Amino acid sequence: ANARIRNFIFSRDKKFLITRNYDSTICVYGLPGGKQLNFLKQEKNVVNVQLSPNSKWLVTVNDSKIYKLWELQTGKQQD
Repeated sequence: ANARIRNFIFSRDKKFLITRNYDSTICVYGLPGGKQLNFLKQEKNVVNVQLSPNSKWLVTVNDSKIYKLWELQTGKQQD
């Protein structure tokens, strides 16, 4: 994805870089190297992204306060 980056976070272990983009996408990159591992899309404007302490789960919330839980390495959304 070539979307403009709104902000970014690093995992505690520095193995992942997660970007929150202006087009409501989330990109997950592996470090070192920066290879894109996952591309996540949430409807509407994503306003926050938080990573679990063990770097397994990613939580996103949009401006309608809809939360989504994603498995970081697979990019699968959890129900």
